Amino acid sequence: MRPEIPLTHFVAIANYAPVVFTENALSLNNGVFFLQVDEDGPGKRFFSAWRRGCRTGEWPWADNGCMYEVMLHHFAGERYTGACTSFRQDDFNEARPEPPTGEELMKCFNSEMDALGMGCCDRDIKDFAFLTGEDSFNHHPCDELLRKPALQEYDRALIQAHCFEDGWDLS
Repeated sequence: MRPEIPLTHFVAIANYAPVVFTENALSLNNGVFFLQVDEDGPGKRFFSAWRRGCRTGEWPWADNGCMYEVMLHHFAGERYTGACTSFRQDDFNEARPEPPTGEELMKCFNSEMDALGMGCCDRDIKDFAFLTGEDSFNHHPCDELLRKPALQEYDRALIQAHCFEDGWDLS
């Protein structure tokens, strides 16, 4: 996160949407997000869909990886073909508890969002806000992102614009 900025700042920028996500220059970053859970509002409906959708099997990045699939179903309903479901493993593997296909799942999510005409994460979807650019949050350390083999094909400047390095002033 960006600890020098109050969390209410991001909620206000998102126009108080019930669900607020951010991007990390490569895709949706759902490791941290804002969720308003009221009695029967859109935030609670999304949270319930997430819980139902992630109860079985194993995904890259656990429940965060599963959230990509849940979001596609939630946003597009029957228009979504289930293309990213292939990244789910039916059984838990003690030797490798997390499938190593996270980057491929992220690319599948981006591709499906584009195919559905929604893009990620350049616009808002009813009841959801996606904070991008200077308004994004949940930055990963630069050295970590720049070393990832799966990210070598991406523009280094784009990655550096969305990562955190000690001593940087992100405000």
